[in-house]
Amino acid sequence: MPVQQMDVGEELARAGRRGVPVKQHGTTVASVHMDALRGLAALAVFVGHWRNIFFTDLQTMAHPSILTKLAYGLTGLGHHAVIVFFVLSGYLVGSSAVRMCTRGWSWKEYLLQRMTRLWIVLIPALLLGAVWDVAGTHLFSSAAIYAGKGGQATIMVPVAQRLSTNTLVGNLFFLQTISVPTLGSNGPLWSLANEFWYYIAFPMLLLAARDKGLAKRAAYAGGALLLLVLVGRGIAGYFLVWLLGVVVSFLPKTDIVRRHRPVLTGLLSFAVVAFSMATRWRHLEDLLPDLALALLCMALVYVMVHAESAAPAGLYASAARWSANMSYSLYLVHLPMLVFLQAMMSPDARWIPSLRSLALALVALCAVFVYAVGIYAAFESNTNGVRRRVRRILDGFSPALSPEGQG
Repeated sequence: MPVQQMDVGEELARAGRRGVPVKQHGTTVASVHMDALRGLAALAVFVGHWRNIFFTDLQTMAHPSILTKLAYGLTGLGHHAVIVFFVLSGYLVGSSAVRMCTRGWSWKEYLLQRMTRLWIVLIPALLLGAVWDVAGTHLFSSAAIYAGKGGQATIMVPVAQRLSTNTLVGNLFFLQTISVPTLGSNGPLWSLANEFWYYIAFPMLLLAARDKGLAKRAAYAGGALLLLVLVGRGIAGYFLVWLLGVVVSFLPKTDIVRRHRPVLTGLLSFAVVAFSMATRWRHLEDLLPDLALALLCMALVYVMVHAESAAPAGLYASAARWSANMSYSLYLVHLPMLVFLQAMMSPDARWIPSLRSLALALVALCAVFVYAVGIYAAFESNTNGVRRRVRRILDGFSPALSPEGQG
């Protein structure tokens, strides 16, 4: 999921011109913990899809061991990981919008930041995903997974039905689940539509509350309401989950939380996982249980932000930052290649877990992970550079896009 990625040099430069001290992203323990949470959430989605399309359901096994049940439980939390993403996105992107509104709002600058962040991975993900799906439906046309069959719960309709130019364009402009389906086998694209329209609706609500002009405030409020109606009940409902992340940025920090932060972090982390597994076992994946999970995540993020000391160097901090940096790429590109490999390796049915099948499936898992790392290196890692180049181009047409612009 495309949560906030700070252009550090530009943010510090702006702050310097305003005389405002700004901590560089990644310099505090809190930012490292949130990076780790973001990376783990992306990994949970990835591993969940891998297990679901390669291995048979737990219910089909005669006498699964406790270890097998635990493994299936921990690898079935992909939906819950998306809730974590939404809360983190609300906190990071929402608080960024609040800061921008405070210093002088610019729709052009805001949209430049958000669209470069989204499209730099989305465009190659759509094109490469279509290549995997077209190749797979031609090479393995009889494979159960491409027909939406085989018992798995990841690909539920024939992939070929979702491969069209209209669907690709609709996904490019975040209309999936609104007017077009997600493209091909790439089901995770559903959440990107949610994210994008939250990025638009929240600033409109913010400006409706803060703008000095009554007519503008009414227009922003009416526009936000109309937008939430048009995107549909599903996307609008989960806006509440996203907003819970925004709430964290407004909560005051307290000494009692600061003193007991390590214990509270551990307890809330356990509560998030335990609640997720409990709702998974009972098949409770709806707005109300997701809101309850989001409240736990909000509490966890709130506790994390109290860790204001400088981040120590070491393996944990490095791994957390790296996994967070590539989480968006991993999330967006993994599934079409996983589906292709499953159709190639086991076209007729999913495997029953065994040493041999697990070894083969791990080869596929590692191959897709390396592929995602390559996509990250080629595209997402260059986000800030691309943003700067696009800004320079657009500055030639509109001075409002400069860092000091007040569009």
